[in-house]
Amino acid sequence: MARAVSTSEASSKRVASAFGGLSSTFRQKAWIPAGNTCREDLRGRKSFRHDQCAQFIAALVFLHLYDGWNYLEGAFASLMRNDKATAGHLAYYAELRAAMSFLAANGVLTVNGRNYILTENGNVKRLRGRKPTHSAVWDYLKEVSVFSTTSDRLYVDNLVCPCRIELSEWIKEFTGSTAGYRSVFSSYVVGWGDDIKRFKKDRELRNIFSYTPSLLNSGSSLPVGDLCNIASEFWDFFVPQTNGRFDDIDKYILRRALWDIKKINNIKDADFEAKISRMLGNLSLSAGERTSLANLLTQPQTTKPCILDKYKALDVNSSDVAHLGIFMRASFLLRVATAACLSYCQQSSMGRATFKPWIDDLFVNKGWGAVGDVPSSLTDMRVDIDDAVSNIFGGLSLPYDQFIKQHSRDVNMLSRATYIMLWGLDL
Repeated sequence: MARAVSTSEASSKRVASAFGGLSSTFRQKAWIPAGNTCREDLRGRKSFRHDQCAQFIAALVFLHLYDGWNYLEGAFASLMRNDKATAGHLAYYAELRAAMSFLAANGVLTVNGRNYILTENGNVKRLRGRKPTHSAVWDYLKEVSVFSTTSDRLYVDNLVCPCRIELSEWIKEFTGSTAGYRSVFSSYVVGWGDDIKRFKKDRELRNIFSYTPSLLNSGSSLPVGDLCNIASEFWDFFVPQTNGRFDDIDKYILRRALWDIKKINNIKDADFEAKISRMLGNLSLSAGERTSLANLLTQPQTTKPCILDKYKALDVNSSDVAHLGIFMRASFLLRVATAACLSYCQQSSMGRATFKPWIDDLFVNKGWGAVGDVPSSLTDMRVDIDDAVSNIFGGLSLPYDQFIKQHSRDVNMLSRATYIMLWGLDL
């Protein structure tokens, strides 16, 4: 088998093509066509059919994404019960699966120390060297995130769409030209790269959470008020809009990208505000959107600190909120991976009908209801989330033991992070 030095030859377009060919398989909940030898462990395999490996990689875009959101459900439930070790452990694996889904969408497969890429001509190459999964994923995520005019990739700036407009268009208008966009894109990647450094550090935290007896590492419990605020702010990010959009978290990502560019390029405050004003004036926005975004984007500190920024502690031995940092970063990365999967679903005209058998099983197996309880519009389930958020704030004055006893049903409802995947895939 041919070898590759890096992920630069990996092709997202070839993955999209293979993904489109899986529609009938997805309808049957088979995920990978019968007879595909890549269903088996790839360790030690000397050769395999390249088209079958392409199918396998494409299927992993969806399969890793589902597992990531599923892990986040467990992490959220543990978080709300002040089980920090389990929350941190599961949140890390949510983060890892999100990264693996995003890598698969970009034609990169990591499996049991052997790593592969799918190239533009449909061939599979094995990446040189042996890297265990937990090291390979974060190294390759950094590689595929570096902008290249010749590469065939999905980028964060093409997937995140505040107010229905791709992040790339916002940045182009901010810089004033396509050339300017090219020159500052690396600045934004530096900010994304900071997250990647944290992702790698999260693995060290996961080791502590996973291998240190939890009762020796429990720390102090978070107060009821903090838990309620975390739940509320998390779900505020994921209010579903049309076409799988989540404007609140996307606007946050836009704000962060612009402030990263400002900091790295030493843009003065007055120039920064002028650039934002020009950007807002040139894009197709309503008057209300321009006003609210002008206030959001120009303020160095929002009036309500974003939970993605609030919990950045990395040293679990000195902080009781390290597990929250992993949880929030996992949420961010899952949002990006979901947008990547959505783009392939849209290109292949895969929607509710394609995934209906899986959705029906999901409702039954997770105890959400019977098949007949699945609403015609899955975004209607947001009402149950809003009710649960309102209910838990009614227990602010309770001691924790009474709070969790009286609001266990609400906590269970708020743990249903897989709802976000359903909404994000516009199902």
